[in-house]
Amino acid sequence: MNNIFSFTRFSRLFNKHSREQFSTYLMSVAVLTGILSIVLGLFAYSNNGMVPVKIQVVYFFIFLIFSGTIFTSMIFSELGSKKKAIPALTLPISHFERFLVAWIYSFVIFQLLFILCFYAVDSVIIQIPNHYSLMHNELMKLSIKDPVVFFCYLAFIVLHSVAFLGAIYFEKLHFVKTTFVLFVFLALISMVNYGMIHSMFDATVHATAPFKNLYVVENTIFHPIHPNESADMIFNLMVCALTVLLWTTAYFKLKEKQV
Repeated sequence: MNNIFSFTRFSRLFNKHSREQFSTYLMSVAVLTGILSIVLGLFAYSNNGMVPVKIQVVYFFIFLIFSGTIFTSMIFSELGSKKKAIPALTLPISHFERFLVAWIYSFVIFQLLFILCFYAVDSVIIQIPNHYSLMHNELMKLSIKDPVVFFCYLAFIVLHSVAFLGAIYFEKLHFVKTTFVLFVFLALISMVNYGMIHSMFDATVHATAPFKNLYVVENTIFHPIHPNESADMIFNLMVCALTVLLWTTAYFKLKEKQV
């Protein structure tokens, strides 16, 4: 067990990584904060100071998903360079400890910092118009019980696992190559889903997303068909299982890395 995980080795590796990447991560937080300020500020300015709660949620998850996947795709960037890979792979640590440090930073710490940055910027942006306008902005409150919030966060988790695997699998252009593979995979899934649905219904059918809601069109009237709670639960469990599988695959792919 000591060959797989040692708290002493792990803490030293975590501290080493934190010291070496502190300035880079601090600059990334500053850039993220600046971009959030510009985007939310411009929206508030163009909308007479009003930033509806739904818009705040949309921006939250757009930035969470894009910035999260970009950051995650670069978490193993040193392994793509032989000059940097030699000292990284020759450290007296286990692959699991290296994997765990990268996972904690890209998944746990990133989310905490992102939430702090977004709420700090968002609270300032929506409070400024409140002092000069009769209209009142409300700060968004995220609840995992909200189906939209739950679905968006589930999408973020899956995309993190995809980006995490891509960061290990590809040596260069991690984000670009991972995104390309993901789009190809989604296109194939959509084609299969489209073929299955149209083979089952002798009518015009519109599907919103694979394995989710669909609409049967009859005489220009849309009839929605929603999966029941059991089907939703099975879908969510499948997504969680896929995420764990991708994380596990990333770990074993990391074990294959050699100097």
